[in-house]
Amino acid sequence: MEKYDLESFVGNRLTNAERKYRLERLAIETQLDVDDEIMPYLKQINKHDWIVTTQSCCGHNEDNGRTAHIDFRCKKAPEWVIDNLLRPMDVIHNVNIRLCLECNRLRYLMWLDNEKWRVQLDFFIGLLDR
Repeated sequence: MEKYDLESFVGNRLTNAERKYRLERLAIETQLDVDDEIMPYLKQINKHDWIVTTQSCCGHNEDNGRTAHIDFRCKKAPEWVIDNLLRPMDVIHNVNIRLCLECNRLRYLMWLDNEKWRVQLDFFIGLLDR
């Protein structure tokens, strides 16, 4: 079995090895600090083999309306992700979108509304099922 660390994974697209690594980390973090409320949504997102969540929060830490968030990496081309996932989230749900390049990895970040994050994630999951 190959041993990876996060710095091993670079580029715009998610690899199978990185996806496996992140799912293993999520299983460990679930026992530590992942919000129980958001976990069912993460499971629904991560059931697709072309996407994986990287960070998340249901927004319980602050009251500024934008601390709920979900970050992910994807195997599909960035143009496809923008057109089919991010743009509908912005246009229909006014979700603040950021593209982050960290350590040569493209990560997508969606800042959700602290009160409406469930509806927003249900919509996002519906986009994945198309």
